[in-house]
This record gives sequence, structure tokens and C-alpha cells, in this order.
Amino acid sequence: MAKMTATICEGVDFREKADELLRRLLWLKAVEVQVETDANAEMEALAARYRDQLSRTQQSIRDKEAELQKLMKAGRSVFFAAGDVCLLAAGSLLRQVENKVRIHGKKDEVVGRLEAAGFHEAVKVEKTFDRDLINTWNDMKLGLIGAERKAVETFNYDLKKTS
Repeated sequence: MAKMTATICEGVDFREKADELLRRLLWLKAVEVQVETDANAEMEALAARYRDQLSRTQQSIRDKEAELQKLMKAGRSVFFAAGDVCLLAAGSLLRQVENKVRIHGKKDEVVGRLEAAGFHEAVKVEKTFDRDLINTWNDMKLGLIGAERKAVETFNYDLKKTS
């Protein structure tokens, strides 16, 4: 990391303008914190007021969906005798039949079996690079891979703490 040095800024116009901007930023950041605090408190109060009701309603939906799934499975010969759609007054029941592949075993075991059988195209290998390691390389080595090291100038500010 480059060494930072502090100097007293020369040039009255620039100093006054920068100081005014810093004062404005201090005030705006204080306003931001207060608005965010107020908003979060109001949103939390509103969420708390509805949290239990929403949770119970969502659980009821999950329960009814599970119950409907069981009913459709048990009554498949009635519901889907004429096809994959059963039209009812409140909606439709839908059935879809598809072939799915079930792969038995843990991931490492399956990959081992694929490699042993010579089915390398079914094994995914993700390649990436180690940026932290590359950052430690010298400029010649960086040039070999089309990279370069350059100084980047950044500007920031530091606000005084308000009491």
C-alpha cells in the first residue's frame, strides 16, 4: 500500500469550496442516518403487525397444497380418466407425466463411475484463475498473460466526527 502524506491545502478558493462541500456532506450523512433509522423503525413495526397473520396464511397454503397433491394422487383415475386436465368450478387440476433420470449414489461416487466408464463429457470441470496469486507476480510474468500493474489514483474524504 502506498504511503499517504497529509498536507495543508493551499489556494483559498479551493479550500473554502472543499470545506463547504465537507460541511454539506456531514449534514447530509446525518440526515441520511436519521431518515434510514426512522424508515427502518416504521417498516419493522408494520412488518411485525402482519408477520404472524402472514406466516399462518402461508402455512395454511402449504398445507392445502399438500392435501390437494395427495387427493390428486389418490383420485388420479377419477380426475384424469379423460386426459391430463380436470376442469372444476374453482380451477383446474393438471397432471403431467414425464420421464426423469434418477442417479443413484453420492456425487463423488457418480463422478467416479462416469470417469471409470470413460464418459468424461458428463463430468463438469470449472476452471478459473487466482487473482490474489497473480497480484504477487512480477511485471514480466504479468506481461506473459496480457496483464499489467498500474498505479491507480483514488480520491476520498474523511469527515470529522460530530459530537
